[in-house]
Amino acid sequence: MKRKIILFLVFLPAAFLKFSVAQQDSYFGNSFTVGTSLTFIPEKDDDGYKLYNEYTWNTNAAMTLSKRLRLGVQVFNIFSDTFSEKGRHFYLTGVFLHYDLFQMDALNYYLGISFNKSNYLLPEFYPYPKEHNTLTYYGFSKGFEVPFTLLFESIPSSLYFDLGLDFFFTLSELPEATNYAIYIFGINYKFGKGLD
Repeated sequence: MKRKIILFLVFLPAAFLKFSVAQQDSYFGNSFTVGTSLTFIPEKDDDGYKLYNEYTWNTNAAMTLSKRLRLGVQVFNIFSDTFSEKGRHFYLTGVFLHYDLFQMDALNYYLGISFNKSNYLLPEFYPYPKEHNTLTYYGFSKGFEVPFTLLFESIPSSLYFDLGLDFFFTLSELPEATNYAIYIFGINYKFGKGLD
C-alpha cells in the first residue's frame, strides 16, 4: 500500500507539472515566494492537565512553475517543552507543490502536497514527542493567502497573510508512529514578474 502511495505522490505532481508548464511556460521562474509562520500548540490530557507545549517555526521558499503551480522547500523547526525537559528540538523538512485553485476577492485558495524527512515521532501510546532519525512523511495542505492591503492600504501589495492546515502522514514502518497535523498562521512575501 505504501508503495502505491509513493508512486501516486511521484506521478501526480509530474502530470500537473507537464500539463501546467506546457500550457503556460512564460510563468516558469518569473516569481518567488518566501514565507514564515509561528505556531503554538498546548497539548493536554483527557482531564485537561498540561502534557507539553509545542512551538513550531516554519520557513519556506517557492518559485512559480506555471500560473497556478508553485514548487518549493520547507523547514519546520519544532520545539517542545515538557515538565522534565525544556527546549527539545525536532525538525521536519521537505519539498512541496502548491496548486492555486482560484482567487476570489483578492484571496488566493491553494491545495498542496509534500514529501518530507523528519526526526519528529509522535508515538501512539506515549504522551510526549520522541526523536527518531529515519522518519518519512507525505503531506497534504490547504489554505489561503490574504493580501495585507485588504486590511492596511499603506502596506505593499507583495505581503500576504498565509492561513492554512498541513497534514502529515507517516510512511515509516514503525508501529508506534502516528500522523501529525499543524495549523499555519504566517506571512508570505512575493516578488518577481507575473504576480497578477
